[in-house]
This record gives sequence, C-alpha cells and structure tokens, in this order.
Amino acid sequence: MLEKFNLGVMRIFLTLVIFLSTFFIARAQILDTVTFCLKWNHQFEFAGIYAAIDQGYFTEEGLAVDLKVIRNIDKQLEYVLKTPKTYGILNSDLLLRRLNGNPVVLVMPTLQHSSAVFYVFENSRIKHPHGLFGKKIMMGNHFYPELYLMMKKEGIDPSISAIDSTWVLDDFLTHKVDAILNLSIDIGYMPEPDSIRMLYPLDYGVDLYGECIFTSEREIKNNPHRVEAFRRAVVRGWEYALENPGKLAELIISKYDSTLSMHALNREYEEMRKLMLPNVIEIGHNNRGRWEMTQDELVKYGYLKESKSLEGFFYEDYYRDQEIISFQVIVWVGVGMLVLLLLVLAQWFINKRLSKLVSVQTAVVNSHNEELRKTNSELDNFVYHVSHDLRTPLNSTLGLIKLYRADEHADPDEYLEMINNNLLRLEQFIRDILHYSRNTRTEIETEVIDLEHTIVDIIEGIKHTSDGIQTEVQVEGCATVRVDPIRIKILLNNLITNSYKYADFDKEIQFVEVYVHCRGDQLNIVVRDNGVGISENLQPRVFEMFYRANDKTEGSGLGLYIVHEIIEKLQGSIRLESTVGRGTAVYVSLPVMK
Repeated sequence: MLEKFNLGVMRIFLTLVIFLSTFFIARAQILDTVTFCLKWNHQFEFAGIYAAIDQGYFTEEGLAVDLKVIRNIDKQLEYVLKTPKTYGILNSDLLLRRLNGNPVVLVMPTLQHSSAVFYVFENSRIKHPHGLFGKKIMMGNHFYPELYLMMKKEGIDPSISAIDSTWVLDDFLTHKVDAILNLSIDIGYMPEPDSIRMLYPLDYGVDLYGECIFTSEREIKNNPHRVEAFRRAVVRGWEYALENPGKLAELIISKYDSTLSMHALNREYEEMRKLMLPNVIEIGHNNRGRWEMTQDELVKYGYLKESKSLEGFFYEDYYRDQEIISFQVIVWVGVGMLVLLLLVLAQWFINKRLSKLVSVQTAVVNSHNEELRKTNSELDNFVYHVSHDLRTPLNSTLGLIKLYRADEHADPDEYLEMINNNLLRLEQFIRDILHYSRNTRTEIETEVIDLEHTIVDIIEGIKHTSDGIQTEVQVEGCATVRVDPIRIKILLNNLITNSYKYADFDKEIQFVEVYVHCRGDQLNIVVRDNGVGISENLQPRVFEMFYRANDKTEGSGLGLYIVHEIIEKLQGSIRLESTVGRGTAVYVSLPVMK
C-alpha cells in the first residue's frame, strides 16, 4: 500500500516538473526589448553593444536591443529619463547631471580614462595647455569637466578663448581655429597621427572616467535584474570586440553603414583599447572614490557649490540586499528545486539536519565575503589614491621640463626650484606611506625617552617652515617616560607640522604651544595654535585617509590619519577643537607604558 502511494506521489511530481520545465523554457523565448541611445554615428565607440547583439549575448540574457541615435546630449538625457526600458551613454558630465537633480544611475564606465581632448596641429606652437591661452578654441556647448578642470589647474580661464562651435571639422582642418575640443576615440575622422597632437587631461593630473553607460532610477528600481542582465551582456560584448577588432570593424561597415573605413575603425579600436586597459582592469570596473574626488575638484574650482552624497548614483547601490541572477538561471534553478524537492521528500530527516549545518556555514561564508569585499574596496581606494598622489608631482615635473625646453629665455634656477618643490612633496608622501605601513605591521616596542628633548628636536628639524612662528614647549610631571619612541615621534611630528602648515599669517603674531603632562597612568599631550582653523562641518572627517580639510597646502592627506592609527595602536584617545579664524587644539591621551 505504501509503495503504491509513493509511486503515485512520484508520478505527480514528475508530471509537475515536466509541465513547469516546458513553461519556463517557453517563457525564455520571449525577449524583453530595451532601447540603447547612441550619441553619435555608428563607429567602434559602441563596438561592445554591436558585439553583444551579433553574438547573442543579449538574447542569452532574455533581452532584445533597439538602437536609437540621438546626437543632442540634453535630448538623449531627457529621452532616457522619460522612456521606460532605456539606456544611454554620456561622459563624466553624468555626475553633474545627477548632482543637479536628474535621477540618473551609472551602470558602468566603458573607459577607465576619459577620451575628451584638445586636438591641435603637430606643427603648431601649442605643446601644452598653456599654449591655448589667447588661441581660438572651438569648445562647443557641452560641458566636459575633465578639460575644464585641466585648464583651471593650468591657470587658464576656459571662457577667454572659446568661440561658438560649428562642429564643422573643416573649420579646424583649414586653421580657422587653433584647437578643437573632441574625443580621442573619434581619431578615425582626423588626418594621420603625424600631423595631429592631442592634449590629454590625464597628462596634467585630471583623471576621470569616459563613455559612461547609464539608465534612470525608475528603471533600476523597478527592474534591477534587467539592468544587471544588460550590463553583463555589454561587458561580454566588449570582451569579444577587443579580441576580434577586425570582425567588429567589418560588422560596423556592413550592418550599420558606417562612413568610416576599416583603417579608420582600426585607429579608433587602438585608442579605445589604450583607454580601457583591458589587460590591467576588468571591463566596466568602477571606483566610487574617484567620483568623490572628481566632485571635490568641481567644488574646489567653482563648478559645484558644495559636495553631496553620491548614494544612489551607482548601480551597485541597488543590489546590497538582493542576489542578482539572470532569467535563464532562474529557469534552471526553478526546475532544479522541483527535482530537489523529490529528494527532500525521500530523505526528509537527513536533509533537515544538513540544512541546519548549511545555514550556519552559509552565515560564516557570507560574513567572510562581506569582510573581503570591504577589504578589497579599501585596498582599491588606497591604491588609487597612492598612484594618483605619486603621479601628480611626477606629471607636474614632466610638464615643467617640457616648459623649460620650449622656453628659450627660461631661468633655470626658477624651474629647478619648482622641480625641487615637487620632489620634496613626493618625498614627504613616500615618508607618510612608510609611516602608515610601519604602524600597521610592527609590534609596540618601548623605551624610556626624554620627552622634552624629543619635542625640541622635532621643532628644530622643521623650524625652517615656521617663518617666525612663536613656539612654546611645556612638559610637566614626566621629563622622562616609557613610550614607543618611533610612534611617539611620528605622532608629535605630524601634529606640530600641521600647526605650522596651517598658520594664519594675516595675524600679527602666530604661535604654536605644545603642552605635555602626566596624570597617574595617563600621558596627556596638547598641541594648540592660532592658525586658520577648520570649519565645524569638516572636523568629523579630518582623521580619514587622504582627506584634506584645507586647500591652502598640498599635503598627502595622511598625516592626521596616521596619528589616529598610532593612537588606536597605543590604545589611547584623541579629540580636536577648532574654530575658523581662531585656531585649533588637538588633545591626545595615552596610557603610560610599564
């Protein structure tokens, strides 16, 4: 009797599995149609999209894609925001659009470095951004933040030389204008490289993303799996396109009626590959720290009033509480679950215990994965900041060398002084990195030191930066004390140097006071000055890595972070009090070593 019952149950479930499998597979053939807006003519700039269509990557994700060319940037943005199931592509100006109230979401940056450049003639006297001063520049109406920031950083007002853009290439080729703003990936429309030079923002310390695929908040909130499926297909499309550039060039000419030749499309491919860095960085990689730095630069140079939260700008923000899987995976998981259910019925008691064990192990794995994700994110951000801050003085030095070679009447002492300052900044940054590294990897070692003598030595070593700042040192109750000598010197050096660095020279008298005293088993240090001070809204961030609360100097942004890390290592505490225009006081309390 029991065997007949079990056989009947098996028949019912097998019938259900077959029915649902047929249903899911039939549903999988119904494609969801989305629209992708191209901002220019068909060319290699969009090869990843063409490849994903041609190779069936979109179809595998349950999608069909209609291509729509909208050359006007503002109209494209409006179309994407108003039209359901639509995606577009803009440059890093997408960030400003978001901060100005447009509900756009970055799906992925295609280029790791912006392709926005100034084209100039190789035989012109324009060898660097300074050469643009007083020249006729066809800037156009669209805002490219990377180029405007480059000009601002080089001390050039972008509005001085700009003329209305006709976007007629002949106006540049016939020398009616001296330079034209354009994209380096449009090189296929230009003469051969030996007659054209491009001024890249990256060469002058401005590093923004380029060709950013985006969609609307409505699309990603209502259909997060569709957005992820679209992104996944585009990434695969670009992987194929970069491995098969010849096939893609033929496809663009034959299927999309491109006016460009195979040779011109190959030139575009070479430029795209150079800016995508596919052998170094995965396609579509995004670092929100770079966007935050871009926002800070736009605020600094007056293109934004204030920094705002970028929460919701990145597509990753919408996937924190859900697992992302494609429609095809859902189909097979559904079928697999039904089959698994039959096994569960046959082995109920065993699987119940296994389920409990799996649940515990899953929680542990998820916890470890989350820690690993945070560590990778922090490491990614750290490496980016370090490489950026190392590259900036190097790029500046290279720029000075170019200027010196181009200037027949150059004063070598003046250029050597500027190059020396750049190298000193680089040396200080490397020293800060070594201090940070040493604090994280070495154990605490103690010895008895003369604290007052140590402070005086520090002041003597940096007094050349004080410019007459009055310095007072007072040590009470602990002329000698047992501490970690290296860490305490780094801590004191960074605090005192900061007070010198942010002195207010508009005041008649500038002073720095260092007060040390011991109470019981506590060593208390106070460093007080009457410098420029820090505004109240910035004070909570001063101990963050790479954060600079004041634009007055070019520091590494690591000094106070290292101080904070040392104090945590020594199990002490730190607090800061500051008022703009009046000065700053830092209070440190450390346990006395036995």
